[in-house]
Amino acid sequence: MTVTCARCDKEADDGTQKCPRCDYRPQKSMQVMGAVIFIIGLVTSVLLVGIPIAIFGAYRLFKGRNLTIESEYGL
Repeated sequence: MTVTCARCDKEADDGTQKCPRCDYRPQKSMQVMGAVIFIIGLVTSVLLVGIPIAIFGAYRLFKGRNLTIESEYGL
């Protein structure tokens, strides 16, 4: 049975790992795309979660610089 190559639209044997004409490898292409999506997801996650946490931490850090025992307990 033959299938059509996704890149060059030529027929290739079913079950081959790469197209004999254009050397297209669907498995390698899928792995690269998966890695790119993983990295984008990781960066997005860090930005969406990490930035608010960093801002909150910076707020607490700068607020704590001017804090004294008396002001903490209202003395």
